[in-house]
Amino acid sequence: MEICVDKWFIYLALEEMNVTFTSTSTYCMTCRIDQVIFEAEVCRLPFLHLNAFRLRRISGDSWEYRSVCKSLLALLEAKNNVKDFDSARRSSLS
Repeated sequence: MEICVDKWFIYLALEEMNVTFTSTSTYCMTCRIDQVIFEAEVCRLPFLHLNAFRLRRISGDSWEYRSVCKSLLALLEAKNNVKDFDSARRSSLS
């Protein structure tokens, strides 16, 4: 399944998970939840014309980081399903 990766979409997901983050560049942010600090970046895949989401642990326990990543990706997938459902519903009503 393809997950929509948009900078604002990720900001909303991080806020919903109560992750504190600061933007370090246009598409990169440093995030912190509990003792885990990680970097999140929206990357462009030029040959596939897609955006990707890259996560990198900076410090903290690797098992906690793994848990945070799984939760974040599950939340993004759930939000993407709702977004796809809304767009499909709007197109069927037109």
